[in-house]
Amino acid sequence: MAIVASYVQVQDILGIPGATWYAQFSRDLGGNYGWTFAQPGNSVTVPYVSVQDIEATPSDTWFAVFSTDAGNNLGWNFNTGGIVSVENMLIQDSEVSGPTLWLAYVSDGNINGGNNVGWLFNPPNSGGALGMFFP
Repeated sequence: MAIVASYVQVQDILGIPGATWYAQFSRDLGGNYGWTFAQPGNSVTVPYVSVQDIEATPSDTWFAVFSTDAGNNLGWNFNTGGIVSVENMLIQDSEVSGPTLWLAYVSDGNINGGNNVGWLFNPPNSGGALGMFFP
């Protein structure tokens, strides 16, 4: 499951394990764990979701890879990417972007060394639904 928040301030919030947490055009006030912050000019790549009745802005930054367009969506780019998958790597200070899905699963021997953007270190739940969360 992917949780997407836009135009919010996030502080001391734990992203629940098993979900992918995105905050676009938002402020990271610190103390957060498990969130991916995307700013204007960056892209948000959401894998394995079904999207319906959701407008993504700006339209050139939202990618739903390996996902389903359930209708009535604006600004989404569906299934336009490939996959980059690595094993037994230390990923640190690395920023990657969509529409490619960048996989560095810890279960494949990878280490999240911190200060990374765009990498998936844990497999998403297949068939999850996209939700909107506004704290």
